[in-house]
Amino acid sequence: MSFVKSFDGNEIDVGNCMGCHIVHNFNNPKVCPGQVVKTKYFTIAQDFELPINGFIVISSIRHIGSINEMTKEERQELLTLIDIVIDCLKKLKVCPQYNVVWEEKDNNHFHVWLVPRHKYLLDAIGSNFMKKLGELFNYAKTNLRTEENIKAINDTLKKLKEQLLANKEIQDVIL
Repeated sequence: MSFVKSFDGNEIDVGNCMGCHIVHNFNNPKVCPGQVVKTKYFTIAQDFELPINGFIVISSIRHIGSINEMTKEERQELLTLIDIVIDCLKKLKVCPQYNVVWEEKDNNHFHVWLVPRHKYLLDAIGSNFMKKLGELFNYAKTNLRTEENIKAINDTLKKLKEQLLANKEIQDVIL
């Protein structure tokens, strides 16, 4: 058992693997807040822990630890989803610039972070944004769990879901 404080402030038991928890509970917002859409190979959701508007995580459905373990179809879908999700977020004016990050660790569920480069975050932690992810995450957990920010995140998620469901390029992979 591993308890995590979700971006909206609830303590949730994610078991041994947060990625598996998200995949298996994707349609239950009480234990998996921030869901956007589920595709053939991936889930798209707000980062589970971090209340940063537009911080989207794309997680593999299968419990794999590396992009090297993906099939060709999974890799193609992942790259398409990254491109489309960032494009949608930019059109929604959530943030003009994103960093795409993935980490490959043993026994870690593969996921990609779409990290928004909000000016207020840059102002809070300074330059070298990607070298200060731990500092960024601590700042978000400490300062951004406000009612106003959670509302903005939920508004973004609703609009992003509408955009993705209407996107003809990925309609055939959305479940």
